[in-house]
Amino acid sequence: ALNDKFSVGEGNYVMSFGNVADFSKGLEERIGAPDPDLVRGLSQEHCAKDDAHTQWQTGNYGIQTFTMLEFLLVVKETIDEVKALPECPAEWNKACKQFEAMYNKYAQEAGHAYVDFTIILKKEGASGFSLGAQTKSDERGLEIVSIEQGVVDNWNKGNPDKRTEQVCQGNQIVAVDGFRGTGALLLERFESASKSVKVIVRKAGGAIAFEEFEAKLEKVGKELGANTSSDDEGLTIAKVHAGGILDAWNQGSPQNRAGVKVADGHMIVSVDGQEGKGHELLKMLE
Repeated sequence: ALNDKFSVGEGNYVMSFGNVADFSKGLEERIGAPDPDLVRGLSQEHCAKDDAHTQWQTGNYGIQTFTMLEFLLVVKETIDEVKALPECPAEWNKACKQFEAMYNKYAQEAGHAYVDFTIILKKEGASGFSLGAQTKSDERGLEIVSIEQGVVDNWNKGNPDKRTEQVCQGNQIVAVDGFRGTGALLLERFESASKSVKVIVRKAGGAIAFEEFEAKLEKVGKELGANTSSDDEGLTIAKVHAGGILDAWNQGSPQNRAGVKVADGHMIVSVDGQEGKGHELLKMLE
């Protein structure tokens, strides 16, 4: 086919054209109408979808993150900026309060990464699937409330060697045979299954870890050489410039034996062993 030369792996798929009727129906026919409540729509899109906790590495800073965390970082900064204004339109204050309520709702959840694993559940007898588990349905899937006798318990007992892939209370089923949707839709997939189903289960993976390293900077009359932004956590490097102290470290300071570099997006959290807010650390560096 014409597009064969663009194939690079097994993950390729074939696309097809729609017809005039498909065009006339528009995107709403396929993905639904946008939420008229902007704050709710944004928070649902970034924090309540099945991939909200899926980790990925940024192309610019090379750090591990996920959609919910990135969204909340932007929201927190926006809230702080609006609150710092001497006065602002009433609409801004209203939106700020909405975003703050949303932030408080998801912030604790964002402090944890999630790990997905795949299991195969096999049907027993001629009747439909009996999960043997009490579940709670929401927009992201099926939460396991308790496990009783059934195919889930059979998986756990039949795979004692797979300790990291045991289904436990609090885990969440997020996909059935490649289909992702609400908990109610996933239950329908179980009921219509024939002999076995491939299930993706999500579990908490622990707190997001940040890697720290120490840089011994030599001032020798130079400036820091970076655009920075300050907050309560520390001093964030927005952009490293050539000719400054940070650039000298990156270019191969004798003190930099490990070869680590200070990059855009990194945060300075202490100076000479003293922690502080961003503006305090900047003053120490001066």
